[in-house]
Formats: sequence, structure tokens, C-alpha cells
Amino acid sequence: MNLSLQRLLAALAFAAADVSGAATIQLVGGTGFNDATIVSPEGGNTGTTLGQQRTNLFQAAANVWGAALSSSQTIKVSATFTALACTATTGTLGSAGAATNIVLNIGTKQRYFAVALAEALVDQDINGTGVAEINANFNSRVDQNDTSCLGSTRFYYGLTGPAPAGTIALYPVVLHELGHGLGFAPLLCRTAAGCTGPTTAFGGYFNNIPDIWSEFVRDNNAGGTGANRHWVEMTAAERAASFTNDPNLVWNGMSVTTNLGSQAAIARNEGRLRTYAPGTYVQGSSVAHFHSDASPNLLMEPSLNSDVFTQTDLTDCLFQDIGWDDSRCALVLNNAPTLNTIADPPAIDEDAAQQTVNLSGIGDGDTLAQTVSITAVSNNPGLIPNPAVNYVDPNATGTLTYTPVANQSGSAVVTVTARDDGDSAYVPNTLDRTFTVTVNAVNDAPQATNLSASETYTEDTTLDLTDIAVSDIDSSVVTATLTLTPASAGSLTTATVGGSTSSYSAGSGVLTAVGLVADVNGLLAGVSFVPAADSIASATISTSVSDGVAPALTGNKPLAAVAVNDAPRLTNPSATDTYVEDTPFDLSNFVVIDPDNTTLAVTLQLSPAGIGRLSAGTVGGATSTYDAGTGVWQGSGPIANLQQLLDGVTFTPVPDSAAAGTLAISVSDGIAPAVTGSRTLAGTAVNDPPVAGGAQSAQTDEDVPASLALTAADVDSAPLGVVLSADHGTLTLPAVAGLAFTAGDGTGDATMAFNGPIAALNAALGGVTFAPPADYNGTASVTYGLSDGEAAPVSRVVAITIVAAADTVADTIAVAEDGSATFNVLTGAGGASADTFAGAATLVAVSKPAHGAATFAAGGSVTYTPAANYAGSDGFTYTASAGGVTETGQVSIDVGAVNDPPTLNAIPDPAPIPPNAGTQTVQLAGIGAGPGENQTLAVTAASSNPSVIPHPSVSYASPGTTGSIGFAPAHNAVGTVTITVTVTDDGGGANSVSRSFVQQVGVDVLFIDGFE
Repeated sequence: MNLSLQRLLAALAFAAADVSGAATIQLVGGTGFNDATIVSPEGGNTGTTLGQQRTNLFQAAANVWGAALSSSQTIKVSATFTALACTATTGTLGSAGAATNIVLNIGTKQRYFAVALAEALVDQDINGTGVAEINANFNSRVDQNDTSCLGSTRFYYGLTGPAPAGTIALYPVVLHELGHGLGFAPLLCRTAAGCTGPTTAFGGYFNNIPDIWSEFVRDNNAGGTGANRHWVEMTAAERAASFTNDPNLVWNGMSVTTNLGSQAAIARNEGRLRTYAPGTYVQGSSVAHFHSDASPNLLMEPSLNSDVFTQTDLTDCLFQDIGWDDSRCALVLNNAPTLNTIADPPAIDEDAAQQTVNLSGIGDGDTLAQTVSITAVSNNPGLIPNPAVNYVDPNATGTLTYTPVANQSGSAVVTVTARDDGDSAYVPNTLDRTFTVTVNAVNDAPQATNLSASETYTEDTTLDLTDIAVSDIDSSVVTATLTLTPASAGSLTTATVGGSTSSYSAGSGVLTAVGLVADVNGLLAGVSFVPAADSIASATISTSVSDGVAPALTGNKPLAAVAVNDAPRLTNPSATDTYVEDTPFDLSNFVVIDPDNTTLAVTLQLSPAGIGRLSAGTVGGATSTYDAGTGVWQGSGPIANLQQLLDGVTFTPVPDSAAAGTLAISVSDGIAPAVTGSRTLAGTAVNDPPVAGGAQSAQTDEDVPASLALTAADVDSAPLGVVLSADHGTLTLPAVAGLAFTAGDGTGDATMAFNGPIAALNAALGGVTFAPPADYNGTASVTYGLSDGEAAPVSRVVAITIVAAADTVADTIAVAEDGSATFNVLTGAGGASADTFAGAATLVAVSKPAHGAATFAAGGSVTYTPAANYAGSDGFTYTASAGGVTETGQVSIDVGAVNDPPTLNAIPDPAPIPPNAGTQTVQLAGIGAGPGENQTLAVTAASSNPSVIPHPSVSYASPGTTGSIGFAPAHNAVGTVTITVTVTDDGGGANSVSRSFVQQVGVDVLFIDGFE
């Protein structure tokens, strides 16, 4: 059925009441309706030509439908007799369908309708004058004494039955096909591979708009879940699965269901008439017919009912369901279910217990028993969750239960929906009732944690109080009060959080925080107790939280103190002292005190110990000692005597040294952590120039580093500054410990500058590694400069000779005749040999091969292609550049011979042949051994289905260029066979070529709408 999908947004306003009338169904006869073949009248058909009888029969069938249906618009049927698929045993008698389908609005829904039905509903000619509403085709071969079509039978054109033996009654076929054209068919994708124009998945709706047919199709076991679901509620995949869900796919229209009458039980499922949904999907027939188990037979079953010469059955009722006004069946609409109104329950207080609401008057509203379900939904689930439903069909009563959400108040509207399982195409199958639940607010006192948590503070140390966390479910603003008693014990800290700031009165010891709950919690989380200096007094903090309505929450936090020892104190711990080389220096300004101890111990640490010594002695009860090996001076005793010892300490530097150092001091009372400090000792030296020594020259090979031994010396300067630079290559130091770099870092530097102690310098300079540039050869030099920062720098140059070395490696490549090879002469990829360039090399040229062509890329990739059909040796050279120099390499090519496949021209598919046809001959051409080849050739032929066509015989002699094959179909065999012809040479490798053609024997059977 070819569908032309149009979109017409029309207001669909029509009543469900019966409106008597009739429809004019007009034949627009095409080919076959003017056939002048002389025939005899039969079965009430008075026509004397074949064309007259066809016209009379078709119009009689159309009048049957026209008498039953009501439409103000002429329904035009374009019908032709044409050759359709047919064999000696099976064939297509006819097919028909709506010429197009129209979208109409049903309330807020859009649905597709067959155009004839759409025109009847909106009372206007949608297609346009002269355009057919139904297209129909019937098989002309049945009347042509065609022995290959149903055994030379013919159509019986009588208007009454039964049909004579050896004939096929056409009248039931026309009645059936007109039914499809009038709308007895679903409009959705029924092609397993999906549909195009528009693109739609199997089971999907075109343009995502359902058709009116789908409103009435129900699956009584959707997805194997046992649930009843309508097609319009399913996804495309679920509908596709439903296509084969026999016996559960049923018609749910009330007009059909009410008039099932004497239909056999096997044709029903859950009181509904089954539709045709066999386990194996039948293209064109599945889901578009009543089930074949219907008894008595119905016109719109999937197979021909030759005894149906009048049309009055459940087909008329189905037409009533989808929207036709059909006088042969009374319209029955599904009534909405019933449910009594629900009064608003009395208001309840916040945090009330579970509530129950009674339901009554529940029913399906119809004479036919239907299943009713109840659902309930709250529009404010944060207050009233969706109620639980307690209902069992078919009871007339039920209950709802719900419990308000804790600490919430307000109102919620609950919608209770009764739903039956009838169709809802034109009238709803649901009924809603609502009621309002009111929950009165009740004030809740605020809550708080840690109002009475004990606190312990350490002398002179601020205490972060345990957080008081306040909550109030119905008051957004609270007041928190903390009172410190006695107020002289210390103070409480304040802060600002959000829009709230806490306040504190030092005189009364009262802290107040007022604001939003979150802000007050932030303020309380930041409260700290600051004890009075050196105080260890006990105290309490009284706490109170209020929302201004409920009584305040109160508590008491006891504050306990822990006394601590006061550490000694030290003045001038970090001064800088400067001494002159070889001159003693008096240390001074170390002052030590302790508020609660009379004796102290002091330690001075000279670092490094080798830069000098500290003087020691005794004053009163205080004594001191000095260890020259460790640089440690230790003194202890009464504070006054110890201070005198410190005032007399002298630092004496070692001879000829102006080394910098530090003097660390530590003062301890034996209880508290020691108080420490560190003084810097800076020396003023007399300068001597440095000495740069070591290698004068060096030699190395290309890409091979050279080691240079250099030295540095200075009798009185440390550290020294060094500058090393190479005009080609880089320098690396063997050690960098103790060095400070101002340029480079000592590894791979073209230039580096650093300073450090002489020992560290000599450790670094004693094995300087010179690395020449990758692939560079020739001369280079290293410049070595040395400075103490005062005298003029000294400098020397080390001359270096770099001996050249070869880097290219010869390559040998194999390639097949008429093939090509891509390889990299630099990296060795693709079968080449890797070159030994130390740095990045660039391919700059290749020479022309003698028997082919070579192209290259700078990265070293080369593609070699031999001349056509050439085999043998070839080669070329390449030039690479690296490190500022070029080198030439050699590539040798071995082109191996390859056998070319033989040739055979394509073989076109011959015309179909009838069963039991004689021997067929197919000519072969273009047979050859291939370019430049002369092997012996052999030809074979094979059948894909020897039971229909045995393997053919071959007539061919090598080295000829033509030949033939012969074959004959097996006795009475029909089908489609692929025959493959193969030419093979004896050269090995690619030594064969095959060509295939398709031979059809007999004619395949086609099914349309299930008629055979």
C-alpha cells in the first residue's frame, strides 16, 4: 500500500449519536473495465462483456458499502485489472488501500484517518475534485486462461454464491479490499527493516502521529507482563513485539465487543475479539485483519472467505468504532467510569498520624464488565505524599491513606483518578475527583546542642568553644545569649555572618547573637574564650536559645583552667655581626630574662665550627665551656651571672679566613620549650686573585663526548665564580653539590655560570664533559673564566678537534612486481636499515631508479614503485643532512615476479525460464591468462542449488578466449539459482577469476493482504 501522508489540521467536531444516511461510492474504472470479451450473464450479473460484468460486480460491492455508510462526499475508487503475481498453485487476487491518510484533531489529540473516513467526518472533499480516495488492483491473469496462474481457473462474476467449481468468486474479494480502502487497516510502519518517507522504525508511527486504528488495539499481555496496554501507550519496539503476540492482541472497540454474539470462544481473549497476530510476522496481513479463528467467518479475515456474498458482520461494528456512521451496527461508546465526589477532610495539625479517606461509587459505567483501577496524586508531595490506594476491582468502595510530612504545614490538592480498560478514542476512559487536605501549623521550640558542654582552657591560650548548633523547623529567626561569669575571667569573641553581627558587653560578660538560624549558627561556631593574661581562674558560661515564642532553652558551660610554665625570653636573638679577617670580635646584646625561674641554661652553636672559636669562663655562680670540635658553647647558673658571661663572649676567627657563619642561641628553663635565635656572622676578607688551570686541548670522534680536566684555586676567596662556554656543543659537570647557578644548571649547557666553594668547584671542573653537536665534525673550543668578584677575572681557551664518522647504512628492499614499497631510510621502518645519525636527520634528495620511480619525504619516508610488469634488480642513492653536514646512502631493490590472475568477462543474468525447460547455453568471452602470461587455463562451473539446476557442463579448450556452459533445470524444480564460472591458470598465486549470474526457474509467490 503506497501512502501519501498529508497533514490537515481540522477541528473534528462530530457527535457520537447515529446520523442516518448513505454514501456514494463511485468506480473510476481503469484498465480491464472496458474489456469487450463476450461472456454470458451469471449469478445475477447481466453483463455480456467481461468489462460490463467487472463494472457491474464492482459497483454492486461498492453499493453494499455505500448503503451502510454515511458520507456527504463521493468516495471515488480508482480500480484496474493488471497482471499480479501468480503461479500454478498460488496467486494474488487483488489489493486495495486508502489513497492517502489525513491528520484530524480529536480534542487535544491528533490521529491519522483513511481519507474517505476523514472526508465523511469533516464533511468536505479533502482530496480535491476528481482525485480518488481508494486505489485498487485485481489480477487480470486469472481471466486469461493462463495455465501458470492458478491452473487455468477464472473469476466468477456472479453477485450470488456459491461460485461454480473451477472458478474464484471475485465479489467477496472486492468487498474485502474496499473494506481496507475505507479504513480497515492500521497506519504505522509494518516493514521489519523500517520505513522511509518519512524515516520510521518498525512499529513506529509516521511523523510520530498515531492512527485512529491504534486507539482500539490492545495487548492483553504486553511484553509478557500480564498487563493490558493499548498500542498508543507503547513504544515502537513494544508495538513491533505486539505484532506477533497471539492470542493476546485484541480489538478493544465497544461496538465490536458489544456485538460479539455467537463468535467462537477461540476467537476471543478477555472478552475481546482477537486480531490476526501470528507468531511469524506476515507482511501485509498481520495486525490488519480479524483473527482467522473467527467463527462464523468474517469478511475481514486474512484468508479468502468465498462464501461471503453479503456484508453484515463485525466489520460494520469496527467501522462504527473508528468513526464511520454504519447503519448495519449500532454505535456503542465506552462510558467513563464512575466515582463519587470526595468531600474535603477536616483540617489536621502538623505532625498528625496517618489519615484515611473513603472512596465510593466506583464502577466502569458500562454494561460490559471492564477492569477499573484507582490512582491518587498529590500536587504537594512535600506536605502530603501521593496517597496509598486500597482498592480491588470490581468493588464499589475503597480507601486512600496518607501521612503528612513531619513538621510541614499548608494545603495539598489530591486528584483521584478512576480508569477503565475501554478505548478512549472519542470519549475519555477516566474520571477525576479532587479533595483538599489542610495541615495547620504548630510552633516548635528551637533545638540546640552543646549548651552545657564542659570546656577547659590553657593559661594565656584562646579556646575555641565547642560549637552550639541551633535548629528550628518553623522559626527563621532566633536569639542566642552567652553570659561569662565572672566577666573578669576573660572575654568572648564576636563576628559577622550573613546579615547578623554578634555583640559583647565586657562589663556584664554577655554575648548576644540575633538573626537567621544559619547566621546565628555561624556566629556561635566562631565564638572563642580569650582568658585574662596569666589567669587560671574558674568560670562558667550560661547559655540560652529562644525563638521568641516557646520557652528558651538554657544551659551552663563550666570553664576549667590549666596552668602553664612561662618560657624564658631573649632579646636581640637575630642580629648580624661583622668581623674582620684575623681580628677577634666581641659578641654583645644577648639579654635573657625569665619571669618565674632564677636559673637558666644557654647554648651557643658556632657553625661551621672551623671558622673560629668562642671564649668561655666563670662569673660568680655561672660557668661556661666551649668544644672546638663541635663549635658548642654551654653556660648555666643564676640569671645575673649568666648575663655577665654572655656579655664577655668573644669570637676569634681562624687565621686568613673571612668565612661567613651563624651563631645559634638556645635559652632554656628546663620546663618550657627552649627559646631560640640565630645570628649571622659576616667576615671582611683581604682579596687574592683566583688561578684557572687544567687542559689546553682535546680530541674526540664525531658524536663522542670528551672529558676536560680543569682546576680552580684561590688562597683567600671562597666561593669563586665560574663561566664555561662552548662555541659548538654542550658542557656537563660531573657534580653540582655546593654550586649556585646564575646561568644554566650544569647539565647540557652551551654556557653556564655558577659560584661555590673551591672544593665544590674543583669537584665540578675536574671532569667537565664536552658533548659535540649531533653529527658535527671539525673544530670547537671551550672558554673557561674564573672570578673572585674583586680581582680581574682570569680566562683560558681549550681547543677541541672533532673527527668525522659515517652515519648512513645501506638498505636492501624487496618488492613484488606491479607493487610498491614504502620504507624509511633514516629510521629503518618498512624493512630498511636504520641510519646511525645521533641527532635529527633530514632526507633532502633521492636519485632516479633505473627501472621505476621513487618519491620521498623529509622525515625519511621513501616510496618505490617498479615499472609495470618489471621484475629484477634496481637501486638508487639518497642524501641526508644532519648536524650541518650531508651524507649519501645506497638503496638496493629486488623486484620479485608475481603471477597475474586470468581474465573472464562479466556474464549477464539470462531471462527466467519455465520449469522443465530444455538445455540452456550461456556463452563465455574474454578468457585469457592475464597481461604477459601464457599459462594453461581451465574453466569450471558450479550451481548454488543443484536440486534446481545441476552443475553445468563446460565447453572450453586452452588457450582459447571463448567457451560456453550448458545446463537444464531438474524435473518440476522452481527457484532462483546462482551459477559461478571460474577460470584457473597453473601459475600459482593469484591464479583464478570467477564470474556469477542468476538464473530464475519459475515465478516466486507474492502475498498481498494474505490472499493466495
